[in-house]
Amino acid sequence: MKLSSGSRDGDSLTIHIADDRLAQIRRKVEAYDLDQLPDAGGWKSGIGKADLGRLIDYWFNQSDWRDAERRLNLLPHFTTQIEGPCLHFIHVTGDGAQPPLLLLHGWPGSFIEFGQLIAPLVADGHDVVVPSLPGFAFSMSLPTIVGPIRIAELLHGLMAELFGETRYLVQGGDWGSGIATRMAYSHPEAVTWHSP
Repeated sequence: MKLSSGSRDGDSLTIHIADDRLAQIRRKVEAYDLDQLPDAGGWKSGIGKADLGRLIDYWFNQSDWRDAERRLNLLPHFTTQIEGPCLHFIHVTGDGAQPPLLLLHGWPGSFIEFGQLIAPLVADGHDVVVPSLPGFAFSMSLPTIVGPIRIAELLHGLMAELFGETRYLVQGGDWGSGIATRMAYSHPEAVTWHSP
């Protein structure tokens, strides 16, 4: 794996969704008939209809995507190619006093859920890497069906390219926990279990 040219971490990325794409998404959501969903009451079979309606109302009437983009772009975003597809990740550099740390989201999560953790972890001395798993956010889907084993190899490749033979920590929730476990199992020489 080789990182793309553009910076030592890969190509930098500025998040900007085109106005026509945002309008297209809005039209699709507006056109969806919520009455197609079964109403099992509350969250017994997924999101409740009432809650989904409130979420849609929030998106349409209170949220500001451009403000969200501005806040997201305060973090350093990069893309790289590992065995083909584009992989998006955040990489914030600490002072090296602690091992690098890879944070993995699950389904249906995203890199956004780690936003408030990054600064304290960097202040503690970690380099923090937060990828979007393949098929999530700004990472492209892989061309074949994959599971935690393949994704673990891709993400280990990212960490090896960023940090060489330096051992690193990995944390994950949901899908991320299975990937993290596989990384530790397959690469015990690379994944450490504690900070010095």
